[in-house]
Amino acid sequence: MIQIIIRNESEKYSVAELVQMAVEGGCRWIRLDLPDADEAFMRELGELIIPLCREAGVMLTIDDQPEIARKAGLHGVHLADKKFNPIALREEFGAEAVIGVTVSEVSSAIAMAKADIDYVQLPSDFDADRIAAFMTDLREIDRNYPVVANGDDYAGCIGALLALGVSGAVIGAPVYKSDNPVEATRSILSQLG
Repeated sequence: MIQIIIRNESEKYSVAELVQMAVEGGCRWIRLDLPDADEAFMRELGELIIPLCREAGVMLTIDDQPEIARKAGLHGVHLADKKFNPIALREEFGAEAVIGVTVSEVSSAIAMAKADIDYVQLPSDFDADRIAAFMTDLREIDRNYPVVANGDDYAGCIGALLALGVSGAVIGAPVYKSDNPVEATRSILSQLG
């Protein structure tokens, strides 16, 4: 699984254009990281990208904005901010919503699995050795729980990253800062084989 993060940091393209180009490049999961987005912005953006993602069968989630995720009808939310209670959000959103949580310890990952959270994400400062150690410890307890690594540095070495045992990666800047987001997305996804 590759999650492409879209941020409002491109000097060349709008968020809606970036989403469209990532979808055109074959992306199956887009995560919006728009911490300053208000409801009006999300409503306008949603009118443009939600039908596109639904038609293409693309998962669409947002970081740290569960209220917007629910109101906009997104597939779910990723929680990096510790102020949110993922267990309470699971109860509120129901079983269909996708909920991911950033964790840095195996014990937290196990707690999230027991709480019916869909996946955990490792922090961006985890290097290959820390990822490998985390995965070794986790696999001793739960062999199948999805873990994604976070980091733009992995855009060119997805195969090596997957060999460490993670289920996927979260990549952003190589797409949203690219001159050609379609090709950047294709390049990243082509590494999946």
